[in-house]
Amino acid sequence: MDPTNWRYRGRRTPQQERDFRSAQRRRIERRWERVREARAGERVRETRVVEVTIRDSHRPMTTIRMETQERERGWGRFAVWQQGARIGARRFGRSGIAELLARWLE
Repeated sequence: MDPTNWRYRGRRTPQQERDFRSAQRRRIERRWERVREARAGERVRETRVVEVTIRDSHRPMTTIRMETQERERGWGRFAVWQQGARIGARRFGRSGIAELLARWLE
């Protein structure tokens, strides 16, 4: 089997590894090019905002706002606010947001 094929599980020489990585980059770029072409007619969104309202019988209502920017390939990580106050200085990925929501729901 060709060592530039992603299914090739044998050991690769350093040159084969470089060839594989470059072929992989080309495959990924072709895939993202198809996505960009499919969205060519859509309006450009620069910011994505998601708001989650948690109504609980034991705590006051909480509003969680998550905001992210569109990057070259997909969306970036989320900045999170609770009741208008920013949570942490860092941004959260999907699993980080899932953990935050799980903590709020405990």
